[in-house]
Amino acid sequence: MQHSTPAAPAVRETLDRLLASQTFGRSERARELLRYLVEREQSGEADKLKGFSIAIDVFGKDSGFDPSTDAVVRVQAGRLRELLDQYFSGESSGEPIRIVIPRGSYIPSYEPNGVGIPFQPHTQRMVPVIQGQTASFAPAEADSIASAGTQNLPGSAVFLFRHLHAFWIAMAIFFIVVITLIVLMLRQAYGPELIPGNPAKGGKPALGTATALEKLPAVYLIAAQESPQIQRVETILRAGLSNMETIQFIDRSPSEDPLRSDDPTNFAFTLGSGATLGSVAIEVKNLKTGRILTSETLTAFETTASQVTDHVAKILGSVTGPFGSIYGYIEQNRLQNDLTTCVILSKSYPSNQSAEGHEAAYRCLENLVAHGETSAMIYATLAGQQLDAIVWGYPYPPNPSVQQAMAYVNKAIQIDPSSSRAYRMAAYAEGVIGNQKERVRWAKKAYDAAPYDLRAVYHYGWALVMVADYREGTALLARSLNLANPHSKWLDYALFQGAFMLDDLELQKRAAQALSTVEPQPEYLVAQLIVATQDGKSDEMTRLLADLHSRFPDFAANPRATFAKNHYPPDMTEKLLQALQNAGLKHETGIAATAAQPSPATAVTPNSEDLPIVYLSAKGTGAAVERVVAALRAGLSHFETINFIGRDPAQDRNRAVDATSFVFNVQPGPSAGTVAVEIQNLQNGTVVLSRNLTEFDTTPAQVGPQVGKILGDTAPVSGAIYTSLARSGLAKGLVDCLIQENAFELEANAKVHEKAYRCFEMLADGDAKSSLVYSSLSTLTTTGLIWRYAYPADASLEKAAEFAQHAIQADPSSPRAYNAKAYISNRLGIWTDTLQWTSKAYDTNPYDPQTIASYAYALTFSGDYARGVTVMSQAIEAANGAHAAWWDYGLFASAYMQGDKALAAKAVAPLATVAPNPLFLTGRLIVASEGGNQRLVKDIIDLLEANFPTYVANPRATLLKRNYPSDMVEKFIRALRTAGLSSAT
Repeated sequence: MQHSTPAAPAVRETLDRLLASQTFGRSERARELLRYLVEREQSGEADKLKGFSIAIDVFGKDSGFDPSTDAVVRVQAGRLRELLDQYFSGESSGEPIRIVIPRGSYIPSYEPNGVGIPFQPHTQRMVPVIQGQTASFAPAEADSIASAGTQNLPGSAVFLFRHLHAFWIAMAIFFIVVITLIVLMLRQAYGPELIPGNPAKGGKPALGTATALEKLPAVYLIAAQESPQIQRVETILRAGLSNMETIQFIDRSPSEDPLRSDDPTNFAFTLGSGATLGSVAIEVKNLKTGRILTSETLTAFETTASQVTDHVAKILGSVTGPFGSIYGYIEQNRLQNDLTTCVILSKSYPSNQSAEGHEAAYRCLENLVAHGETSAMIYATLAGQQLDAIVWGYPYPPNPSVQQAMAYVNKAIQIDPSSSRAYRMAAYAEGVIGNQKERVRWAKKAYDAAPYDLRAVYHYGWALVMVADYREGTALLARSLNLANPHSKWLDYALFQGAFMLDDLELQKRAAQALSTVEPQPEYLVAQLIVATQDGKSDEMTRLLADLHSRFPDFAANPRATFAKNHYPPDMTEKLLQALQNAGLKHETGIAATAAQPSPATAVTPNSEDLPIVYLSAKGTGAAVERVVAALRAGLSHFETINFIGRDPAQDRNRAVDATSFVFNVQPGPSAGTVAVEIQNLQNGTVVLSRNLTEFDTTPAQVGPQVGKILGDTAPVSGAIYTSLARSGLAKGLVDCLIQENAFELEANAKVHEKAYRCFEMLADGDAKSSLVYSSLSTLTTTGLIWRYAYPADASLEKAAEFAQHAIQADPSSPRAYNAKAYISNRLGIWTDTLQWTSKAYDTNPYDPQTIASYAYALTFSGDYARGVTVMSQAIEAANGAHAAWWDYGLFASAYMQGDKALAAKAVAPLATVAPNPLFLTGRLIVASEGGNQRLVKDIIDLLEANFPTYVANPRATLLKRNYPSDMVEKFIRALRTAGLSSAT
C-alpha cells in the first residue's frame, strides 16, 4: 500500500519532537544527520541526498572525500535507523507520523504510525491562525479538525462548553500544586529518607532518581583534529565504547551537556595528531578536574587496519574496564555511588579467590536489586558470582545453583537483549554443567556482540579450549592476555591448558609463573608442577608435591575426579594425568589404555603447507562488473600466498566449507557504473574487506590500478586474509610461518627472526615441497648475515643461495624466489643482478607491495632515483601503512638524491619509531640538519656515537661496503659532515 504524503507542518512537528527526545539527546551526529535529511527532502532537494554531499555538508569532509574508503556516512545512517526504530517503538510510539530512512537510500519517507494524520492529497488552502500576538498560517483542514467537536452546537452551548473546558484545566492545575506542596512539606518535616519510593530506606526508586546507566561513569569522545589515522581510531573507539557495559558512552560534545558539567565522574577520550607523521595521540582525562588518566600515542604502524583493533582494545580494557584507570580514579578519590561500589568490589576477589571479597561483592549487588535497580549488568554479574560460589566453594550465597544463575542471566537478557556480559555468563553456566557446545555458542555471541571487549575475547578462547579446539582457543587467550593487564588468574590457567595441549613450553611457563603469585588452587599447582618437571627443577617439584598433598589431599589421591567434574576434554585429562605421574604424583586412577582421538581442530598436521583458498564470484552483470572480475582473476592468479580457485564456491562444496576459504564477491554498486567488491570468509561469513569502485574507477584505464589496491590489501601476508586467519587462531603450518616472517619484517629484531626461521626450518626438515618455504629461508639467512643475528649459527651466503635455488626448482615462476636471489646479489654488491631479479619478480606479480618495494629499492641503489621514487611511493601506498622500515629508507634515499627535501623528510619520519640503525639514523640526521633542527641533530649524533662507534669513525666505509652509488656516497658524506659528524670524510 502506498501512503499519501503527510502535511509539511506535521512532519516538521514530528521532527522537532524527535530531535528533542531522550533517545536522540545523546547523539549530536544523529540529530544533525536527521535534520539535514528531512529538511532537504521537504525543500524538494531529495535528489541531492547522496553520500558525497552528506559527508561534506553534515560531517565536514572536504572535496577529496572517498566514500569507497571512508564509511562515515553509511555507519552514521545505520546508527540513525537504529535510533529511529528505538524512538518510534518506545519513547513515542503514539507519534502520528513515522519517519523512516529506507536501507540503500538516504531519502526519508513518512508512514502513518497507527494514529490519524492530516494528509495532503491536494494543494493546501492556507488560512491565518492567531496564536497570542503572532500571526501565522496553517492548513484549513487543521482549523476544521480543531472545531470538529463544537461546530454543530448552538452559540450558547459553545460558550458553556468552552467555560467548562477552562474550569477542568484550572482544577487540574490546582491539584498538581496541592500535591507538590504536600511532598515539599513532608521532605521538610521528616527528611527525604522517609519519602515513599526513596531507595535509601528500602522503598522502590522514586520517579526521577538516577537509573543504573546514569550511575555509571560518563565517557565522551572528542576528535580534536582530522586525519585518516585519527578517523580510523575514532571509528573503532566509538564502536568499542558503545559496547562497554561498565560506562555510559555519550555521543556528543561535553559542552552540549551542561547539566552534567559538575559531575566528577565525567571523562573524555581526546584524539589528536601525535609527534610523528601518521601517529595518533590518545588522552583520557577527568572533565571536572582536568586530571590526565591515560596518555598514549599510537604509531603510524599501530594505526593501520591490521594493527589498530588490538591497540584500541588494549586501551579500552586499561581505561574503561573494572580494572581500568577510570574506576581506579573513582576509587582513589572516593567518588563511588552504590553501583560503582559494587563494580569495584566485584573486580577484586577473582584475583585471589577471596571468599570474603566474593561475599561483599555479592551482598552489594543483592542490595541494589532489593532497592529496585534494573540493569543487565547487575543481574549478569550476580549470575557470574552465583557460579563462582559453585566452582570455588564460596559459602555465600547459601545453596548456590546453576538454575538461579540462569534465572539471573535470563533477567539480564530481558533487560538488554544485546548484553555481552549476559551472554558470557550464559556460557559460564553451560560450562559448569558440562554443556561445552552451548558454552561455545554463548561465548561466540558475546564475542560477536563486543569484539573490542577483551573479556569477551578470552571467554570465547577458553570455551574453545574446553571443546578441544586448542589452536584457535589458545591463540585468542594469548592475544587477549597480552592486551589485558591486570586480569583474573583463571585466565592464566586457561592459557596453560591450551599451551599444554599444543606443547608450547614458552606459553606454559608464562602461565605458570602468573599462577605462582596467587592463592593456591589444586589445578594452579598442577600447572606449576608440570612446568617445574619440564625444567628439571627438583626442589620446586618437591615443594609443589608437598603442597598438593597437604592442602588438597582429595585431589592428590584422585585428580581424575576433579578433571571429570570440571568437564575437561578426554585427551586433556589423559595427558594431564600422565604428566602428573611423570612429576611424581602417584595416584590411583591410572592412565587410559588408549589415547583420545584428536578433535577436528587438532587433526590438521602442524607441518601443513595448505594456503588460504580464494574463490571469485560475480553476483551481477554489466560491463563494469566484467572488467573488475577479469582484473581480479588476472591479479589473484599471480599471488603465491593463496590458493586461487577460479570459480564460484558453489561449484566446490567440499572445500568451500573450510575455515580458511574466502570469496571475492563482485556485484553492481549502489549507482550506475559502480561496482562493490567484498571479501568474505565462507565458513563464518565474516567480511574481511569491502570496497566500492566508482564509475571512473571501473573504466578500462583505471580498473587495473584500482583492483591492484584491493589485491594489495587482501592477498599478501600483510593483507586482510592473513590478518583474519591470525586473529581467529587459524594460522597453522606454512601460513603461521609466513605471518611470523611478516612480523619480523615489521619489527626487525633477533628474537622474532629466530622464531620465524625455526618455523620454516621445521617445515623444511619435514621435506616441505612449497617454494615459499625455501625462498623465506634464503631471505632470512641473508638477513641474519647482514644484521649478525646469532641464529642460524651456520648462516652463509652459500646456504642462502642453496635455499633460493631450491625455491626456483620448486616453482620456476616464483616472485619470492626471484627476490631471494636478488637479496643475495644485493649483499654481494652486484646491483645489475639485483635489478634483474627484482624486475623479474615485479613483472610476474605487479600487485604485491613487497615485490614492488624490492624492485623500487633495487632501482634506487642502481642509481635510477626518479623511477625509484615513483615505484617506492606506489609500494607504500599499496601497503596502506603497514610496511617495513627499509621501504621508508629507500624512499628517503631516492627522494634526497632527486632533491625533493619535503618527500625525504616525510620518508624518514616513521624511522623515528623503529629500532636504531646507523643508516636509518643517517637519513634522520641529514633531514634534521638541513631542516635546521639542531637539538635533534645533537640527539641523533649522540645516539650514533653511543651505539655505532665503528660507523661514526668511518661512515664512508659502510656506504662503500653496501655498494651505494658513488654520487650517493659523496652526497651523504657531505651532508653528514655539514651536520657535524667530523669523521665523515
